[in-house]
Amino acid sequence: MPDAEPQFYLDTEVETITRTRDPTGKRMEIRGLFPRRIRVSPRHVGWRCTDIQTWLADTEGWPKRHAANGGGE
Repeated sequence: MPDAEPQFYLDTEVETITRTRDPTGKRMEIRGLFPRRIRVSPRHVGWRCTDIQTWLADTEGWPKRHAANGGGE
């Protein structure tokens, strides 16, 4: 059985993939410039892989799509 693509990235994975440290990501997230984190367990947060991949593909367009989708949720 092939390995399935993960549904969520954890904080260390997001930092590596986006080259954005957590404090910077939090500030960008608050301003609507970065995907919102999701609580994946009582002690961990993560980001939807699709949100991170979409953000990477068009970092400049993310805020416009995010606002148009009512927060991307």
